[in-house]
Amino acid sequence: MHRPVTLTLHPRRIVVAAGTLLAGAALAACASFSPTQTNVPYLQSDGVPANVGPIEARNLLVVAQSTGATGVLSGSIINSGSSPASVTFLTVADSQGSSANGTTLQLGPHQQQVITGVQFTDLKASPGALTGIVLKTTAGLLNVQVPVLLPTGIYSTITATAGPSTATTAATTGSATTATTTTGSATSGTATGTATTTGSATSVGTATTSTTG
Repeated sequence: MHRPVTLTLHPRRIVVAAGTLLAGAALAACASFSPTQTNVPYLQSDGVPANVGPIEARNLLVVAQSTGATGVLSGSIINSGSSPASVTFLTVADSQGSSANGTTLQLGPHQQQVITGVQFTDLKASPGALTGIVLKTTAGLLNVQVPVLLPTGIYSTITATAGPSTATTAATTGSATTATTTTGSATSGTATGTATTTGSATSVGTATTSTTG
């Protein structure tokens, strides 16, 4: 004959078990509502991206020594289209003018290249701040806020170059005069000749021959 088995649960054990179940449910909820960190997109560089028309710009930033200095644009551009394309880099002020100046880079179909030779004089932002630049393509204008960094570390080799210089050369004019007279004797005849050459220098020569028979 079997005796009935009676289970007795201690109140403390019941509380611990209930707490464990609640903690597990909370962790499961966090896992459900928090995306996996590797699935969250983030910038792997100091610069910023920008897309306008077929042009895709990557890692855009400006390297400058200080406020008011010349800033050098760093980054790369890609032409994702099947036709040649171009992009012009402007300051915000230049893009609002009637005649927009700037540096234009040409790309072939599906071509990628590093940005070189793009500079902005009299930079208004200081290193550590943001500055606005404008990308201009056939698709329109795009204003992009890019960081300004000091030329240190991996950016130490990015320095501004002197702009095109205009040299004026004055023409120099010189004058020289030479006179030569030769007298000789022959049976008969008189000959007189004068030669003049005009150039950067002027030379005058005279030769006279007298013959007395």
